[in-house]
Amino acid sequence: MTLTVVNTNTYTKAPSEEYMNPKQVHHFKEKLVHQKAELTLEIERQDNGVKSSAEKHADPLDQAQQVEDMGFNLHERQRKVNHVKAINQALDRISEEDYGWCEECGDEIGLKRLDINPTASMCIHCQSAQEQKDQHRAA
Repeated sequence: MTLTVVNTNTYTKAPSEEYMNPKQVHHFKEKLVHQKAELTLEIERQDNGVKSSAEKHADPLDQAQQVEDMGFNLHERQRKVNHVKAINQALDRISEEDYGWCEECGDEIGLKRLDINPTASMCIHCQSAQEQKDQHRAA
């Protein structure tokens, strides 16, 4: 199971609209709440599936496959849990009226970027710079 939480609901800005007006904030809050609900449900289903498949196999190959499957499922679960955390942080930024603004430079993140990734906390320029720094540290 892959992590694909996509809401095709995109926001179309009117020419005279102010950035991060109440209508836009409401749109993104709804999108985040919807994603969180979907992910939470997926995590619960996955947890129930792991519990129900925790049976002992006599065959060592079956045991090895079960261990591998459980490792994959745990990795996927952790990705979903981390995404829920990012959603909660975005919802906190909405409550604090900081949502939509880059945490590094203070510029607009942009409606298109937020529609694609509503948990984004940095504009594309600052995010790219951060990724380059991370790559240099890893090298």
